[in-house]
Amino acid sequence: MESSYQELEAQQGVQEMIAMGRPLEETLRAICLMVEGLVEGSKCYVMLVDDRGKTLSLAASGSLPRDCGLRLKNIPVSPKAGSCDTAAFFSEACASADRRRSDQWADLCDAAIRHGLLSGWSHPIRSKSGVLLGTVATCSRSPGQPDDRHAALMRRAAGLASLAIGRDSDHKVLERNRNRYEALFSHNPDAVFTLDVEGCFESLNAATTSLLDAEEGDILATAFVARVPEAHKAMAEQYLGTALSGATSRFECELASFRHRESVALLTFVPITARGEVIGVHGIAKDITARRADEHALRIFRRSVEATPNSVVIVDANAKGQPIIHANPAFYRMTGYGKEETIGKNCRFLQGKDTSARSIDRIRLALSKGASFRETILNYRKDGTVFWNDLHVAPVRDEYGAISHFIGIQNNISEKQHYQDQLAYFTTHNPLTHLPNKSNFLSKLEYARRVSRQHGARVALLYIDLDDFKKVNESLGHSPGDAIIVEASRRITRCLGKNDVLAHFVADEFVVLLHDVRAESEAVTLSQAILDELRLPYIVADHEVDMPASIGISIDNDDTEGDIVRHANMAMLRAKESGKNTYHWHTHAMSQSVEERLTLGRELKHALKHDELELHYQPIIPCRAEGKTYLEALVRWNSPARGYISPGRFIPLAEEIGLIPSIGNWVLERACKDMAFIAAHHAMTVSVAVNVSPLQFDRDDFLPYIERCLNDNGLAPGSLEIEITEGLIMQGEGDSVEKLRALKRIGVNASIDDFGTGYSSLSYLKNLPVSKVKIDKAFIDGVSVKKEDSTIVRATIAMAQKLGFQVVAEGVEYRSQRDFLLEEHCDFIQGFLHSRPLPLNETVEYLSRMHASA
Repeated sequence: MESSYQELEAQQGVQEMIAMGRPLEETLRAICLMVEGLVEGSKCYVMLVDDRGKTLSLAASGSLPRDCGLRLKNIPVSPKAGSCDTAAFFSEACASADRRRSDQWADLCDAAIRHGLLSGWSHPIRSKSGVLLGTVATCSRSPGQPDDRHAALMRRAAGLASLAIGRDSDHKVLERNRNRYEALFSHNPDAVFTLDVEGCFESLNAATTSLLDAEEGDILATAFVARVPEAHKAMAEQYLGTALSGATSRFECELASFRHRESVALLTFVPITARGEVIGVHGIAKDITARRADEHALRIFRRSVEATPNSVVIVDANAKGQPIIHANPAFYRMTGYGKEETIGKNCRFLQGKDTSARSIDRIRLALSKGASFRETILNYRKDGTVFWNDLHVAPVRDEYGAISHFIGIQNNISEKQHYQDQLAYFTTHNPLTHLPNKSNFLSKLEYARRVSRQHGARVALLYIDLDDFKKVNESLGHSPGDAIIVEASRRITRCLGKNDVLAHFVADEFVVLLHDVRAESEAVTLSQAILDELRLPYIVADHEVDMPASIGISIDNDDTEGDIVRHANMAMLRAKESGKNTYHWHTHAMSQSVEERLTLGRELKHALKHDELELHYQPIIPCRAEGKTYLEALVRWNSPARGYISPGRFIPLAEEIGLIPSIGNWVLERACKDMAFIAAHHAMTVSVAVNVSPLQFDRDDFLPYIERCLNDNGLAPGSLEIEITEGLIMQGEGDSVEKLRALKRIGVNASIDDFGTGYSSLSYLKNLPVSKVKIDKAFIDGVSVKKEDSTIVRATIAMAQKLGFQVVAEGVEYRSQRDFLLEEHCDFIQGFLHSRPLPLNETVEYLSRMHASA
């Protein structure tokens, strides 16, 4: 009687655990302990099948020895492994009376026998539907079969285990459903809500509060139709009534938020039913305001495209062959083709044998870059007649910024009678200034020479080049530069006589032809007048720009027309070398000088190819103890025939003949190799600054090239700093800034070289990803003697440091300059006061002395 009471009490405890939803393992252990408590000397355990029903593993036990439990893992469900697996296999109770005489437990019985567990009894655990869930088993120290009481106890234990497992499974299903509902409801990007049978909000998600511009508490219990404008209220009530009648409804409707912001939503109402009765409505509102606006804009665009008298075509940018997907009626009228002959074809079908190949190449290049462009091209109608097509093409981008289509607007300009005249005009005139171009000028020069000789006179040429125009053009942009060119042409024209001819060759170069020159003073007088005009400042783009000119003068000495122009050009170059803002006559010696430059250019190409260039390094010294000395790499040319040639002589020459990119790459590679050499052979880590030309910096592969130089030499990115000019940044603007940011991301810093010589400012530089500003030597030279230079340098240091830049002073040669810079808290100084540029071996010695003294 007492045993029955204990069993009943234990079962009741297990049932309470199941009802309370205690963890499954804890409940199964309680069942095992119940059995062990009722069967003296027994060890009870529960094994569960895997998801496929193929193996059994221990899930819980009472006091089963640990090493026995470790063996009960992934046991195949079969009649050969043991009592549990046999019970599971046959889905019926199974007993092993004496493990010592059973071959079923060959793999598992050793541990059990070692603990004196000689017999085992198992009972399958099945769900209500008969699905095998596992087994409950006991082990005993006494061999033999279970009696009826023990067998009944095992059945009841299996039933309790089945109930616990079923409850746990139901709980997990409920939890998964709850999570799914939570994801659908709370995390849905669309507004999801429930309404009661009165049509009032009962629950809602965060997207609903965003749509209605209100807090959840302000929305709950309010009527849905209150958020519908009066004009749509009857419709909304009708669809809500449909849902409350038990049918799903879907409709578009305008909504007014609590703050009176109107939107358009696609609404879905789904009835909520319980025991066959509708107790509310699930609502989903998708905000389609933007879509409706886009559809409206698209309808307007389509009607506009169809109505415009201009031919419009749209092509798919990503489909093979970029086919036409739409053309308006004006296109069909202009070309004579029908819709079925146009859609799906590339626009090339309008081209013919006389279509300019250059025009086609320009179009292809612009399309490959995804750029807008305009091109006048000869096209063919269906009937074979030609027409001049003024084509405007622009890319169309999708919501991700990628080009999805191109739209082309075409105009037939064949009927413009003056078109051919304009073409002819611009073959002989500069399109910016409308002055004669070079070919036109040479024909005029030939005629003028003939006429002047008939009058016993000669002609003179003035070759005019604006000083530093390239820097201004790079700093301010091409439009202001064009405005300066036009204004300069007007000023020169005001100085000329009625028979003089002004031509515009290229960029900022003009040539004046003087007829019937009888005295050289006539050319000098005119040159001086032109110089005076061009010295006046220009006002462009809210800037006052000074841009004088250099003039070269040549007189006809029975040379060819080409020689006269060339001589004037040589004289102009000599005027620039003489300090600019002046004129110079051509002499025979100048021609020899030009030949010398040509020879030097050939030698420089040879030097680059045969390793005659060298790198010298000038230390850049920190002004504070915590700073670290670094180097600037400076290229030198040691010619076998001429010795060391000044960089001021060969660098401008390299720019003229296009060698700067090659020399710049050589400098970068050699500097990285030298820094790696110092680190490997002298155990010193030092960084190096290298000047980078605009032509190098603008290359698409500049960033990968920098990374390759560093990686090939095993250098950290911080070992290299690039120096660029203000003009380079101003010229490239957005592209240059983005490239600097990319360099900074990989750890390569940049500095602004020769600061103060361009047209930039600290207010512009504050947004640039650079680390240092280098003050030009021209300002440092005057800090101890000119109050203005001292003020400029002092202000530059203070402002740059406040904006987060370090400041390097270049060209420090005197102690007074150094003392001034230290007093103004400059960060670094560089110049002959500390060291001239040194070859590599002397650089190593210098750094070693510094390390030793430190």
